[in-house]
Amino acid sequence: MSGYEIKFPPIEQENLLESFWNTRDIDLLNQALIDNVLNLKEINIKLAETGRKKAEAETNYKHKYRKVYLQQPNERTETWKKINSEINCEAEEIKLNYYIELENEYTRKAQELRMRLETLKNISFNIREELRL
Repeated sequence: MSGYEIKFPPIEQENLLESFWNTRDIDLLNQALIDNVLNLKEINIKLAETGRKKAEAETNYKHKYRKVYLQQPNERTETWKKINSEINCEAEEIKLNYYIELENEYTRKAQELRMRLETLKNISFNIREELRL
């Protein structure tokens, strides 16, 4: 066996600082996931409340519109009755439109949070697979 020398590749020590940052990154990612879930829950609660308020505003608008419409039997035409009813119900219509827009805004925000949550879950899965945790 003389003349032959067995050489092994050098053993590389794991960089502890890099490992620390990987763990820290995972902790930050987990916190981001938790924050996102809590934000999504809060938005969904607001969305449900807004839906109830919108339904109430819509009912109030329709009720007042019909009431005003029926209180003017001697008006000239149906078109005149409709226009007059709409004018008398402007405040209710504005309130209804406000809740419709608020509901749309919350829906967009919830969708954005769902997409962010899905992205964070994918990143989390990729990191865990890479580190084999």
